[in-house]
Amino acid sequence: MIPRWIHQLWAFVAGYFWLPCPECGRMFGGHEVRGAAYNGPEIIRPGRIRKILCPRCEPIRRQREWDEFLSEVT
Repeated sequence: MIPRWIHQLWAFVAGYFWLPCPECGRMFGGHEVRGAAYNGPEIIRPGRIRKILCPRCEPIRRQREWDEFLSEVT
């Protein structure tokens, strides 16, 4: 596991954001977000702005959104 201070250093050097996760408060950087390189803490999609969560919290949010979707459909 890479120490958090190295992640922070890389985020600073490479120009990524370094902010606390809105869900758990753990510091993380844009370089840790999978699928694309983000330099801002939000994903802007048509009709909504979605805050980016740390890699630990993102799967939890996806599961929660999926459960909400299923409850609406059934």
